[in-house]
Amino acid sequence: MYLGGKSKSLIKLEEEGFKVPAFVVLSQPECSDESLQNILQQKFPRTNLFAVRSSFVGEDGKDKSFAGYFYSALGVSRENISNECKKVISSYKGGCGDVILQEFICSTTAGVVFSNAGSNTMIINATLGLCESVVKGKPCDEYIISRLNNNLLSEKIEKQKEVIYYRDNKFEHNIKSEKSLSDDQIKEIVEKSIEIERLFKTPQDIEFCFLEKELFILQSRPITKPVYSDDEINFYDSANIAESYSGIVLPLTLSFVKLIYSEVYKDLVCASGISRKKIDRHTGIFDSLTASFYGKLYYNMNNWYKMMSFFPGYKRNKNNLELMISSNIDNEIEREIKPGVIFSIYYYFVVVLKLVIFPVTVFSFKKKIKKILRSYSKLPIDQMSLDECHELFQNFLSVPLKKWYIAVENDTALMTILGKIHLKDKDAFNTINITSHTVSANQVRELKKLSDLLVKDQNIAQAIISKNKEDFTQCLLNNKKLKDLYDRYFIIYGGRFANELKLESEDLKEDFEKLSSLIQIYGKTNLIKPASKNSSMKKGLLISLISFFATNREEMRLLRSNIFSLVRRVFMRIGVIFSEKGYLKESKDIFYLSIDEIFNKKLNNNSGLLNIVNKRKEEYSKYTSKVLPSHFSLHKGDSPEVVTETYEDKDILQGSASSLGSVSGRVRVFNEFYIPDNIDFDILVTSHTDPGWVPLIGLSKGLIIEYGGILSHASIVSRELGIPAIVGVKNATKILKTGDFVEINGKLGSIVIKER
Repeated sequence: MYLGGKSKSLIKLEEEGFKVPAFVVLSQPECSDESLQNILQQKFPRTNLFAVRSSFVGEDGKDKSFAGYFYSALGVSRENISNECKKVISSYKGGCGDVILQEFICSTTAGVVFSNAGSNTMIINATLGLCESVVKGKPCDEYIISRLNNNLLSEKIEKQKEVIYYRDNKFEHNIKSEKSLSDDQIKEIVEKSIEIERLFKTPQDIEFCFLEKELFILQSRPITKPVYSDDEINFYDSANIAESYSGIVLPLTLSFVKLIYSEVYKDLVCASGISRKKIDRHTGIFDSLTASFYGKLYYNMNNWYKMMSFFPGYKRNKNNLELMISSNIDNEIEREIKPGVIFSIYYYFVVVLKLVIFPVTVFSFKKKIKKILRSYSKLPIDQMSLDECHELFQNFLSVPLKKWYIAVENDTALMTILGKIHLKDKDAFNTINITSHTVSANQVRELKKLSDLLVKDQNIAQAIISKNKEDFTQCLLNNKKLKDLYDRYFIIYGGRFANELKLESEDLKEDFEKLSSLIQIYGKTNLIKPASKNSSMKKGLLISLISFFATNREEMRLLRSNIFSLVRRVFMRIGVIFSEKGYLKESKDIFYLSIDEIFNKKLNNNSGLLNIVNKRKEEYSKYTSKVLPSHFSLHKGDSPEVVTETYEDKDILQGSASSLGSVSGRVRVFNEFYIPDNIDFDILVTSHTDPGWVPLIGLSKGLIIEYGGILSHASIVSRELGIPAIVGVKNATKILKTGDFVEINGKLGSIVIKER
């Protein structure tokens, strides 16, 4: 008997101990009625339902699979086996082959897995019920897994799955929306797929099914062609960039972010000893470190990994990067760039030298940036011409931002040291004491001090209560001491407001209603004093260095905020100029243009910019309803699939502990930043925070944040202020409701809902 490819595969799987439904291989003569009855009596005395499968010679081979070419049948009764076998043989059209008679599994979940889909990935397509709908190409769930560490890279859950069940001796067709595979099932499929690939020594296309929790391998054949080629798939992750650029981001900010990431990281690589010539050969990497989809900003992780490959110690650098940005992705890519031998030797000497002199370097850098900001803040930007605005913008790129790689070097040092500690003790960072005499804590104290003085002045207090900006300004002019304190606060913290890095966001001076609410709240609220330094906190050189670099990081983030604030003033002025000339309907339309469009004189006319803005506004009006995953992978040229948010309501939530301590109290869920009229909550719940949330965080006794990691702003500020915080709490803003009474444990990372 000539065994077909499918038969050989099943026999080998069974011999190696894989769970395969009971089967026999029938030669064509054995498919007669008499032979079948004997075989059924001997092999399947108690089985009533069968799968009758083809196994043509050459089928499921390395070069060609013949998938779907020959006849097969499912749910076949004992009486119909003979007829179905004849149909299989007939589909061979005189060719050689056998027939597989297999126990039919009335599966609860089934699918197909490609053990190697290309680009270091594995793909599972799965559905509820039988595998028939997956095999026929019907809509199903898709899971993409990294082959390097078995991490789930992305999942797409089809909400209109055409599922097939076999119940009561008949096939039932239904539409289902629920997820087909659990995390444990995915893990088991991945492990078995790798084992099967090793067995056959080539990537496999494997059909599987689950009967409740039991996994069966139905068949396996070689993959004739990978789904992806190595250069077709890109990985995108919102990671910690969503902290600074949450929600919808307008085109001007998107283009500015792309520009500064490119310039700063080119300068960083150059300052590390790599030639400009080599950098210029790979400029595409730096120009696309970020990407946007439907107005939402993501890291292009492929290019971040490629940038890491300029330096020695790629694996270490990559791991540290992923830890630093709280990446959801851990994947490998093909890397053409490798550091030269000579550079790999002297690079570490450069790093050591930089670390030795870094305290002086960073001190000088911060001093210089503060001086530049003071001088720029005095410029009459509101009276500048278009050319003057353009020149000032170029100065921002060539002066304060030209040396901004020093801030990245600070973060890189922090990333490296933290990675070293994290390997030894994943909970170590919770016990690091960052002194409360740092930026965010100082801002809270200064705001409290200013608010107390402002509300004590009856005339100013009345202007604040009535939210009358003109009266408030006049009263300040009549009180030099208060005006000096007020101006000093905004010189230092004026660039710090919610969504401060989104150029389209209004600052507190523009939004006087928000400012007056903030002053009122702080004027009547007693702040929680930061917890005293705990003698049990871990100490040592590495811990001290982390505190040093983390404090620098927050200070430079404040400087960055003030730079962005000045850049915003420049573009707001250009918006006024364009609206006066009729290029735009209103000055704020400037944020719907990119930097190149703004400074392109060919477009500076009545119709050019107006048409662009109108088109963009129409596009952006559709973006607000689109919900995208936090991370995903795409083939080149594709767009991410919009997802429907689902979550399981529960009474105990878990996240990552980021600031020690426990607190119980009422929560308030903030879907966006605003200042409430009364502080009727103890614990702040939101998806992201940025440094502009500091005033609101300062009024809270605890934090619950959906996203973020150990170095996110919420984590560091909560430690500065001495309040318990838990980050990475999935679906917190949906499960928790304003008014819920909860208990949070900042050591264990747990949240218990005590009362709803």
